[in-house]
Order: sequence, then C-alpha cells, then structure tokens
Amino acid sequence: LFSVGTLFAQHAMYKQAVEYFKLVPAEAADDALYFNLGLCYSHLQQLDDARRSYFAAIDKRPDHVDAYFHVGLDYVAGGRTRMGVPWMYKAQSLAPERPDIAYALAGQLIALEYFNSAKEVLARASESRPRDPLLLVAEGDLKRARGDSAGASRFYQEALTKNPRLPAALVGLARTDLETGKETEARSLLDTARARDPQDPVVNGEIGLIEAHTGNWDAALQHLERAWEQDHSNPSIALELARVYQRKARPEDAFALLQSIGPEMEDSAAFHFQLAQVYTLLHREVDAQVQRNAFTELQANNQNSLRFDAPRTY
Repeated sequence: LFSVGTLFAQHAMYKQAVEYFKLVPAEAADDALYFNLGLCYSHLQQLDDARRSYFAAIDKRPDHVDAYFHVGLDYVAGGRTRMGVPWMYKAQSLAPERPDIAYALAGQLIALEYFNSAKEVLARASESRPRDPLLLVAEGDLKRARGDSAGASRFYQEALTKNPRLPAALVGLARTDLETGKETEARSLLDTARARDPQDPVVNGEIGLIEAHTGNWDAALQHLERAWEQDHSNPSIALELARVYQRKARPEDAFALLQSIGPEMEDSAAFHFQLAQVYTLLHREVDAQVQRNAFTELQANNQNSLRFDAPRTY
C-alpha cells in the first residue's frame, strides 16, 4: 500500500496517494509513511492535515530533519512566518550542512528584517558548505536588504558562475539591476528565469515589481496578484500589491490585504508605512498617525533579537 501511494505521489496524483497511505495499518505506519502523507497534504494545500502528519513523523523519529523543515515551510506558506521560523531553526540545528534549509530560514528572517540573525544563520551554514550557490544568493539578498546593491550583485554573479541556471540568482541580479537603473538588463534576466519556470511566483512577482516601477499599473497588478495567489510566503509581494491597489484607487483592497498579513509584520517598518498611507486614503487619520509612529520607532531600532517561541508539536 505504501509503495502504491508513493507511486501515485511521484506522478502528482496526491489525492490517490493519500487514499493508499491511509490504508496502511497503524501498526505498520512509520516515519516515512507519515512524512510522505504530509507532503501530499502540503501539495493539496491541506496544511493542518500536513502538519499533523509531520508531527506524527517526528514522534516516530525525533531527529527527522525534513519533517521539522516542512512544518516550517507550511506555516510560512499559510502566512504564519513567526510560527514557521522556529521549526526551520530546529531543522538547521539537526542538519547545519543543508544550504536549502539555511537559504529558506535566512529568507524569512530577512523578510522580517532580522538582519543580524539572518547573518548568523548563513555563517553557520557556510562552515559546512562555503561558497555554496544558494548561500551566496542569500548573502546577496541580505546585502540588498541592507541597501548595498553593489555588494549584492557580486554575490549573485558569483552564484551564477557556480550554477548558471539558478533562478534565485537570476532574480536577485535582476533586482539589483532594476535598483541601479538597468531596467532592460533586469527584464532580460527575468525573461530567462520565466522561460525556465513560467509559474514561478518569485519571477512573476519581480516582473510585477518592474511594471510597477515603470508605472505600468495594470500589468503590475496582473503579475503581482498572480504571484500572491501562487505563494503567500513572501510579504514583500503583498506590500507591493497593496501599493498597486492604492495606485488603482482601491484602498479597501489594500487595507484587506495588509490586515491579512498584519500578525506576521508587526516588526516591519515597511508594513506600517504602507498601512499609514492606506489609513490616510480611507480618511482615518488617527489610525494613520499610530502607524506613522510605529514606523518611526522601528526605523530608529535595529532588529537584532528574535522573539519566537520554541517549536512544539502539540
């Protein structure tokens, strides 16, 4: 039954795979069964069922790296970044040599503006995998988030010398090109990345950012909405989409979107800035001033420490 379910999963027939996995007798269920069941539920966007399956895999094998990692990824996919980060930390503690885990964890810390913590994560991973392409991209992302476009570009270019087909490096380099006024080069890089994966939400999001940057608001809206529908794990896309909604005279939609990500963005200065603008458009000046005050306070403070709870399965 497990082998049949695995075969269905390999062919992306996840509902059928779940049916077979659930037929395995309880006494025969092991960590591999529960983990693969969790993967199927994740693909089906049944994230609560997925997490329960990963928790069961961890119960069977407390050092199951990928179960911890995928719990984190599923929380992030559901827009609950603060719940996901501790699970990613746990996965990295069990497998510090895995660049994919460090890359994902650093990306979420950067999105939350915990830059020093992201640097520590990447330094830990680099001890095992120095100059790994994914880690180089993450270093570039960190440089870019801190306003060093030139430094970021060097990391992205080095990553591409090691893996010329790495989409994350192409996207990162396109971002820095756009920020330094090289719109044509940025579009060319993104066209290359999109040709390799037309459904990549990161690529669609970046194309949307370029369209917004050049004032093509209809095209920006199309790409950003597509990116956000495909992946709720990138709050920067939500913030840019909210900005486009404002430009399209849709402040109510911008407000609803910002409210949906609010619990995860309390430490983001950019979030409070956008929300202040939306409140102003909605003629809620008292609320707008509260958000401006929060923005000013966050701008004055460094994001040096974490406030995450330790991961728990129950």
